[in-house]
Amino acid sequence: MSVTAPVNVLIGNNGQGKSNLLEAIFFLSMLRSFRTSQVRELKKIGSGGFYIGMEADSGRGWSEKLEVEYGDLRKLQIDGVNVNRSSEFIRRLRTVVFSPEDIQIVTDNSSYRRRFIDMFVSLLEPVYMLSLQQYLTALKARNIALRYHHPDEAMVKAYEPIMAENAAVIIHYRSLYLRQLEAEIGKLLSEFHGLNKIFNIRYRADIDGTVEDLQKILDSGRRRDLERGFTGCGPQLDEIDLMFDGKLLRSFGSTGQCRLISLCLKMAEVNLLSETMKEEKNKLIVLVDDVTGELDDPTRRCFFDVINRAGQSFFTFTSHPSDIYFEKASFFEVNNGKITVKE
Repeated sequence: MSVTAPVNVLIGNNGQGKSNLLEAIFFLSMLRSFRTSQVRELKKIGSGGFYIGMEADSGRGWSEKLEVEYGDLRKLQIDGVNVNRSSEFIRRLRTVVFSPEDIQIVTDNSSYRRRFIDMFVSLLEPVYMLSLQQYLTALKARNIALRYHHPDEAMVKAYEPIMAENAAVIIHYRSLYLRQLEAEIGKLLSEFHGLNKIFNIRYRADIDGTVEDLQKILDSGRRRDLERGFTGCGPQLDEIDLMFDGKLLRSFGSTGQCRLISLCLKMAEVNLLSETMKEEKNKLIVLVDDVTGELDDPTRRCFFDVINRAGQSFFTFTSHPSDIYFEKASFFEVNNGKITVKE
């Protein structure tokens, strides 16, 4: 399948594999799924693994072949050369996905909002993903040590300098980019929707301060952690509150307000990425999984204006869209996992 048009539309009945293609493109960008945090759930039932490959070509002298294979071990390749580290593979493409499940970022618990900001910042800051990986690895090891029948306090303590150093990086970048998202969403609401409502993001870091401060917090809480068997503080517990017109959205927002803000979060992400990637616009891809049907006309126009800032976009529909935006799009039919050009 060769796709060269800026706007591409996948048409097919539900359950035919349209979303799977979007998921494959996203996975090659982030080595994660936008639908599940468990890689094992991506394997076809009865199979031992999966393979995803794609050749990205800007048409301006830049091209790369990206390949991912998951079996007993993970194998990454760029232009046929093995890559050992995730950090060397991701960000070759930058993808933003819009899906009906985005509303969970607003309505569900803070783990959804932490996952959203973690994936967004990782697209922009290589040091962030590295710090996040190192922190979570040390956190997991510390928690295992804490669950021993007779935990060794010295072993538990050994992970704390690594956690404190990386937690400081995580908190810094989360705070920085949440402020940028807040400002960008405010512009979208004002300029495109004419809403005078005030939108705020309230970031409540579970622990805060310098590396030394964070080490002291971990040190002072160690005895309590030893008693309960897990680490009771850190960025894995941060709260991110989305406020609209002074109300906490997940508790008091209407369904319409929550859907609007979830859409704006992703549009703000596209805007900030496109601003950062001015010289690499062709590497920014937007994936839209059946979310435009419920948009009113002003929101739809705003949405398409934002999507145009990406180098390429992919939309899924169950029937041919009527919007003038798709007049010059390339259309593909998806039937039982097979993709054909639709005339």
